[in-house]
Amino acid sequence: QPQPARTSEDALTTLFGAEAVAADGRTAAPAAADAEAGQAAPEDVTPPALIEPVAPETGAPETPAAQPSSEASEPADGDDAGPFAEAGSIRVEPVSLEQAALAGDPAARYQLALQRLEDGDVANAARLMARAAEQGEPAAMRRYALMLQAGEGVEPDREAARAWMVRAAEAGNVPAMHEAGGMFINAGDAPENQIAAARWFEQGALHGFRDSQFNMALLYQEGFGVPVSPADAYAWFAIAAAAGDEDAARRAQTLRADLEPEARRAAQAAVENFTPRAADPRAQGETGDGAWTLTAAELIGRAQTLLGDLGYDPGAPDGVLGEQTRRALIRFQRDAGLQPGSPLNPDLIARLERAAAS
Repeated sequence: QPQPARTSEDALTTLFGAEAVAADGRTAAPAAADAEAGQAAPEDVTPPALIEPVAPETGAPETPAAQPSSEASEPADGDDAGPFAEAGSIRVEPVSLEQAALAGDPAARYQLALQRLEDGDVANAARLMARAAEQGEPAAMRRYALMLQAGEGVEPDREAARAWMVRAAEAGNVPAMHEAGGMFINAGDAPENQIAAARWFEQGALHGFRDSQFNMALLYQEGFGVPVSPADAYAWFAIAAAAGDEDAARRAQTLRADLEPEARRAAQAAVENFTPRAADPRAQGETGDGAWTLTAAELIGRAQTLLGDLGYDPGAPDGVLGEQTRRALIRFQRDAGLQPGSPLNPDLIARLERAAAS
């Protein structure tokens, strides 16, 4: 059952916490009901591991960060910087998205799963998405939850879908916060579902998700998982209206006329002081430029920049694997305990980046 109604002022303080402003102009203290971003909703379902977790890759231990040596390497012939080109004994080996996914990169698995979905290969898309989700990729958790909900490439499983959606929301994926709220709404009107729905809609709303803001207003109108509070309902409708929701604007105008002056002032102050919480771009699926996006010339240019930072003097970062760059690479490989002349690939770039950061 909905909680007993509080006064509008108390409900505003509960909802907005530190962002709420009391009627006398003082900043209200945070309240316990204003959950921290990413706080878990009550949930007793653990997402099943539908495929075996990917074993971590092992390799030889790294040597301490390399320092430039004074030893010169033998000159080599050839300057070709095309894919899989050679300059002396060093091959340039860009990595494809498929290769990065096969090697276990969770972001690559997520991106490849999206490609497979676009191609209509839902079974392979589901397997890739599940692996990326199990590796902790928030956007993959959310997308896999939707696949479980719809039976897209997998057997439908609403409980597992809700559990994965909560995990995505806990990891900071803002659309997952909203969708977790909807899943708890659809799970039934038991008090614990009402409270969980309100909590996740609130998190989405506080992070600027407009539909969550609209839903929070509805919940405060009905007392579903939160106290009945016309002032809170007005505030959330007004915030959603400021984000472009025309229906919310009409509803806010209607509610505002019915508020007592003190409650109206408090609600309006909360609206004017509202700032959406920041969201981590990576958690939203913005994986950035993965290793699979680098061409041969870009790999060489990145290596040249890093070698220069480390004092190996590879020449200008022009993306051409000439003799000076080859010598610098071989000197770094020797100093780092690597096989001299081993391929220039994303793994070597990662070693250079770690050396430059140390």
